[in-house]
Amino acid sequence: MPETTHTVLWTMSDRAFPRHFRNMEGFGVHTFRLIDREGTSRFVKFHWKPVAGTCSLIWDEAQKLWGRDPDFNRRMMWDDIKNGAALEWELGIQVVEEKDEHSFDFDILDPTKLIPESLVPVVPIGKMVLDRNPDNFFAETEQVAFNPANIVPGIDFSNDPLLQGRLFSYLDTQMLRLGGPNFHEIPINQPVCPFHNNQRDAQHRQTINTGQASYEPNSIDGGWPSETPPSDDAHGGFEPHHERIEAHKVRARSESFGDHYSQATLFWNSQTDVEKEHIIAAYTFELSKVERPWIRERVITEILPNIDLELARRVGENHGWPPRQPSRRPRVSWAAARWKVIQPSA
Repeated sequence: MPETTHTVLWTMSDRAFPRHFRNMEGFGVHTFRLIDREGTSRFVKFHWKPVAGTCSLIWDEAQKLWGRDPDFNRRMMWDDIKNGAALEWELGIQVVEEKDEHSFDFDILDPTKLIPESLVPVVPIGKMVLDRNPDNFFAETEQVAFNPANIVPGIDFSNDPLLQGRLFSYLDTQMLRLGGPNFHEIPINQPVCPFHNNQRDAQHRQTINTGQASYEPNSIDGGWPSETPPSDDAHGGFEPHHERIEAHKVRARSESFGDHYSQATLFWNSQTDVEKEHIIAAYTFELSKVERPWIRERVITEILPNIDLELARRVGENHGWPPRQPSRRPRVSWAAARWKVIQPSA
């Protein structure tokens, strides 16, 4: 799939071998919204920056470590936390004003793209510290239910199509995986503050509700439960951002999602010569495991040339395939692109 080119290139690089989880960077592929008190919407991407910095293994090191202990990353994390060496990440955000959504040579709602930090700086806003190991691995780890639909006031969704699909699928997955619709009441998934969502019954219910009604309006429980009334500090129940749209809703992929290679080229050009050699070796090795030769040829002659001709030539020589000119040039020339740096709002 050409859409995977950027992501696959990252996995072929040294980024695929974190030396330690404390050296592992995290950034979401989705674009969300931030909503301020006045109801103004801005686009946002979230980042985790390791306080210890990024650091990777090379292939030979990884082979030796994983061969002796496939769980060495997790074991090192566990032992470090146990010995008082906590793991730390800074939480950062990239904020883009709605008026600047189309100021880039790519679609910021495309989950295969990232926003270069040279264009939109990552602003640190918090920190996560892992300083305690689970007391019970199953109860505190295996039953964790992640769901991007669970948001707090001030955060809302964008029209990122993959995010929209996950808003449905993750809830459906957790209901099936954890035995029913009340998985959010399992201790590890419970909110840390009091909550009332008016849900009743079904499997594995752990909250005992009083009264007879779970709906509003009603006349048998004094009108309760009721939504949080609007006030100066609260606006009642969740209300999505009122986005004005003047377009046709169609079942089709946007043309702005058609660039599959330019950010892969950007990543390739950011690598040192040694790192590039590692990527060439990784593609050579992984493609040697592909059983169907025409698929191997397609990657070498149709995908890799769109990233970089030298990458395609070197990998092709290792597999006996002659290089070929790109079958589809990137939609944008990143080397010639003229961007303005988007400064974060105060």
